[in-house]
Amino acid sequence: MRIERDELASAAAGFSGFFFLLASVSVLRPIRDQAGIAKGVAALPGMFAATFLAVAALSQALPASALAPAALALCAVWLVNSLALARIGEHGKGRLR
Repeated sequence: MRIERDELASAAAGFSGFFFLLASVSVLRPIRDQAGIAKGVAALPGMFAATFLAVAALSQALPASALAPAALALCAVWLVNSLALARIGEHGKGRLR
């Protein structure tokens, strides 16, 4: 396969986007698994269904050009909140439950 010079930027952007997508999944998976363990195995189907419905609603409500920035902002807020709750749990009553 031959990549033309004017296609190089698009190929690099596609590669980096896919790389960061997979990297974010590997970072968020332990957090998601810990939340699932804390809620119990019985709650997992409901959590996955709620996640699917939220993503489907978000993708219908926003234009495609605003979907990625909105998803990234939502993940950033979620990670900051998780960090804050973890720190409160460490200094407060121990572990989060």
